[in-house]
Amino acid sequence: MKHAYFLTVCFFNYLVQCMGLELYLEKNEESNSTYDVCGVLTCRDLVSVKEGRSISTFTVIKKLNSAADGEVIAGLSSNVHSIVKSTRDNRIEGFLSPGYAEIIINMFKTQDCGADFACRVRSQIRGMGVEKDMVARIKQVGNTEIEAQKHSQVVLDELASLSEQVDMMFQELTANLELKLNAIQII
Repeated sequence: MKHAYFLTVCFFNYLVQCMGLELYLEKNEESNSTYDVCGVLTCRDLVSVKEGRSISTFTVIKKLNSAADGEVIAGLSSNVHSIVKSTRDNRIEGFLSPGYAEIIINMFKTQDCGADFACRVRSQIRGMGVEKDMVARIKQVGNTEIEAQKHSQVVLDELASLSEQVDMMFQELTANLELKLNAIQII
């Protein structure tokens, strides 16, 4: 019984550490000038590399209406580790490493500050052949209220495969613990 409890706690701890995606928008309501920052959008993710996860792609998407797929306004990948870009509309800074990613967007246009945004991170779990997508969204209601939603989506067959692999690891770990406990009891 103690073994199952210990393994359950370890697995729960692993799941909690995988949920580090943050997306938030800070608005500057007093922006008057064309080049004033009307808002700062920040998306970041922190994963535990020790757990075998690494970030492979990291993108920020702007949606002006719910029907459109959206426009990628910033993206990082294993080929592009950093970005610093300034345009008339915004200033973008970002950095990607295997365990940490962050994109900060200073927006100058009021239309952009009122748009909906999504931040998508794709990470790989080493040794399991699984890629996991997580998306955080900001959907703006009116001018001041912001609703953030976070959800994780894994393709069902990958989830079934992951479940089988976790079950096999759980059985191996239980067997190893029982062998070690038996060895300790003999001594």
